[in-house]
Amino acid sequence: MVVNEDVGYEAILDEPNVYVVDNALISTRPAIEQIKRTSLYTSNGEPLYLVNAMPLFKVLKTP
Repeated sequence: MVVNEDVGYEAILDEPNVYVVDNALISTRPAIEQIKRTSLYTSNGEPLYLVNAMPLFKVLKTP
């Protein structure tokens, strides 16, 4: 069950992950669309969240 439909958040670090493949660089990072808090908890007592994210990709050719 969702307790809070839209949890506010602040990005602390927004650096992409970059991978080298053959003759290109692939850069990817998640774009967070929404965070919801549920009424559920882990076995350690931590609250569970639902996160809607969309991956953003860039392919850059290497010289």
